[in-house]
Amino acid sequence: MIYLENIEYLFFLLLIPFLIICFTFYRLWQKKQLKKISSQNLVYLLESNKSIFKTNLKSTLKLISIFFLIISLCNPIIESGWKQVTRKGIEIVVALDVSHSMMCEDFAPTRMQSAKNGVTTLLKKLNNDKIGLVAFAGEAHTKIPITTDYKLILRKLSKIDTGSVITQGTDIGEAISQSMNSFDFDNQLNKSIIIITDGEDWENKAIIEARKASEKNVSIHTLSYGTDSGGLIFKNKTRKPREDKENNPIITKKNDILLSEISTITEGTHCKADAVNPNIGINKIQKALNKIEKNNITDIQATESTSTFTYFLAIAFCLIIIEMILSDKKKV
Repeated sequence: MIYLENIEYLFFLLLIPFLIICFTFYRLWQKKQLKKISSQNLVYLLESNKSIFKTNLKSTLKLISIFFLIISLCNPIIESGWKQVTRKGIEIVVALDVSHSMMCEDFAPTRMQSAKNGVTTLLKKLNNDKIGLVAFAGEAHTKIPITTDYKLILRKLSKIDTGSVITQGTDIGEAISQSMNSFDFDNQLNKSIIIITDGEDWENKAIIEARKASEKNVSIHTLSYGTDSGGLIFKNKTRKPREDKENNPIITKKNDILLSEISTITEGTHCKADAVNPNIGINKIQKALNKIEKNNITDIQATESTSTFTYFLAIAFCLIIIEMILSDKKKV
């Protein structure tokens, strides 16, 4: 089985037709400029000395090398060797807040990095459960469908940031909805959602979605990051505080009241992360998950995974070198 670890980078393939258009217009512009500054005979001599085939070949090699560079960014993974594994567990979706407020530094180094560290700690403590990963801000996206491949989740988790979701803001209701869509309700496994956020919510749909989850017996556990006093959100490059419409510095504060209400509705657990002892909240979440009844999970698991991005990177560089060495002149 082959899959792309960073499938979002396939978007860059749209650059290739754009570059083809650019190359075409550049050649036309080059010819036009050459005619302006040179005599007709000189233009003829220069053009006749060039091989159209070699010129096109050089351009094609450039485009193919860009294609392989993009594929290397996607990091194709080859899984070989399989075994059937039966274990007892539940289905869990971790919904991680990636809004700008999570870049507040009241939790060192940031709320988001502390939250990611917390998820990493949780994954190392869980062994038998199936887990999915959702990133949310003003909208929510499933980054990893429910799986038993914890290594894949850890790799994806390390790359998640505020750019993982285009629409900013915080919509916890959308996070719950997207998490619910990740579950397979045809199986008999108990299900739980873990929402990791500072609790700021701008859409007011969270309670409605929590009630829908409760109707399907899905428990929601919430873990808040942030101090009661809150803090500023700095822009990465300038280190200037983000400002509201009145040009006042934005102070972001966590909202434990909302998160506690969501957990209560679904008979889940609400925990507060601690800046001094960051694992306190995660440990409470783990204990709550351990109390949920486990059912048999039969899964096909890969025994070996190989990252192949280096091969595609090597092909790209070889093509670049060939293109640089290749002359576009005709043979004498």
